Amino acid sequence: MSFEEAASLGVAIVTVGQGMYQQIPLPWPNQPLKEKKPILIWGGSSGMGAVGIQFAKLSGFEVIATASKHNFDYVKSLGADVVFDSRSPTTGAEIRAYTNDKLYYAWDCIGEHGSTEGCFEALTSSAPEGQKIYYGDILLPPDSFPRDDVVTSWSLGYTATGEQVTMGSHYFEAQPEHYEWIKKWVLVVSELLQAGKIRAPRLDIRDGGLQGIAQGLDDLKTGKVSGSKLVYRIAEP
Repeated sequence: MSFEEAASLGVAIVTVGQGMYQQIPLPWPNQPLKEKKPILIWGGSSGMGAVGIQFAKLSGFEVIATASKHNFDYVKSLGADVVFDSRSPTTGAEIRAYTNDKLYYAWDCIGEHGSTEGCFEALTSSAPEGQKIYYGDILLPPDSFPRDDVVTSWSLGYTATGEQVTMGSHYFEAQPEHYEWIKKWVLVVSELLQAGKIRAPRLDIRDGGLQGIAQGLDDLKTGKVSGSKLVYRIAEP
């Protein structure tokens, strides 16, 4: 694995761990399901979604993902069983029909532009007794959710340090149990990486070092980056 690939995985590994396995929680990839269940990963071509798909597949799930049409093949190469158009207003309903109204897990790697609504439309309309419905988000939760019968969660990578965190007006108490959890998670992930079972998302390695990052941020804001993660070598002038 190159330094560039390794640099692209650190945040994703922590976020996937917290969001999909600590918060939802899914069965770990070293203890996969014996019988497949569907999971929706909204934003499958994003850096976070690309890694999440691989972990969900290792955990034994049938992976349903969304992406822009030009990224369908890429998302399938990561392990997604089926991909739906993230820009279609009917995608949520289409996924619910595809799963026969039996989707109980959704992880939202976008958190905006209608992704929350799409996930809630895709999730089952009702669950059997003893089965919870889960929705995880990588961003701060909105003030209200479309449904009150769904267990909602979000994650903040900084809490993995076990120290208190302040972000603007938001303050989070130290959570040492998060640090203890992530230590166990990293051990499992290390084995998966060594075995070649997890690969980096598609990279767009750019010139310019630190000075080039501003242009990269502009490209992200204007939608010029899709299905790849920008990487800059800081040693370059």
